[in-house]
Amino acid sequence: MRLRFVFVPPLALTAMVSSYSAPAGACIAPGCRPATLLPAEGKSIPASTPALPFVPAYSVAYAGRDGGNPFTNVQLLDGNGRVVASQVKQESGNDYSIVPDQPFSPGNYKVRFIEDGCQEDAGTRERSFTVTAAAPLPQSAGTLRVKSTSQGRVIWPGGADCVEFVPSAVVDLAWDRSETLLPYSEIVRPIVEVDGHVWTGPLDGEPSPYYSPGVQPLRLYAACTKPESAAYPGLTEGTHHVKLRAVLPGAPTEPAPAELDVTLQCDGSSNGTPAPSNGGSGDASSNGCSLTATTAGWDARWIGGAFMGLFLTLGALRRKR
Repeated sequence: MRLRFVFVPPLALTAMVSSYSAPAGACIAPGCRPATLLPAEGKSIPASTPALPFVPAYSVAYAGRDGGNPFTNVQLLDGNGRVVASQVKQESGNDYSIVPDQPFSPGNYKVRFIEDGCQEDAGTRERSFTVTAAAPLPQSAGTLRVKSTSQGRVIWPGGADCVEFVPSAVVDLAWDRSETLLPYSEIVRPIVEVDGHVWTGPLDGEPSPYYSPGVQPLRLYAACTKPESAAYPGLTEGTHHVKLRAVLPGAPTEPAPAELDVTLQCDGSSNGTPAPSNGGSGDASSNGCSLTATTAGWDARWIGGAFMGLFLTLGALRRKR
């Protein structure tokens, strides 16, 4: 079944995810999106944490009003509800950080922020977290390794129906965090790069009115047939260099990245080889994890919301007919 599309005013294009440029007239992202804040509810961070990663909610209706984004207005509170002096600083693009004027002290904290980008005067919530003893800043991101290789279909945003199923050679990676990074796991922002370019990976499912897919930045793929869309975002067959950066907002230096050379082949011989040492501490732990969270400067996380908004809009239009 082919989807029907409606015209969206040019202003709405500003809400499209930066990591994907849809063909003209197709798959426009919704005009608002929710906020993202780390750490998650109830999690712990060290007192040496420089800043909290924050991506404010966004709305086309409020964009640029009063010279900025009204959703960057947040409050840092202590366990008794008293305001803790802090600043919201823009890191790059949509990425911000909440920086306390004084270092964190062990105890309980909250962040009050607007979560719902569709209504400026609604959706305010509080996020609680605990601060524990200080820990040394991380020196290494850890290591990457091949978790599995396979031949199969991957889903990515493209084609006439907004998603395309592409038969591909696939390599799934696992990230073993370093011991020095573990205390900061709740607030670190992993950014995956392939051959020097930010990589978001394929979708982790097919979007529907009831399911908003995420992305899989540690899944590499190369199409084994010609994709329908000219805007194919995947890789080619051959060897590619993968780098995982562990970004800690506000830290004076960035940990040494995890690196790996990966070969994608449609004949089933895909594999991975550890990259030469980059001088990091190499203090990798055995806590292997397959990263399915969002990366790429966090812009990738809006892909799922974009598809959810699209399907809900089309459903509403069909009901009106």
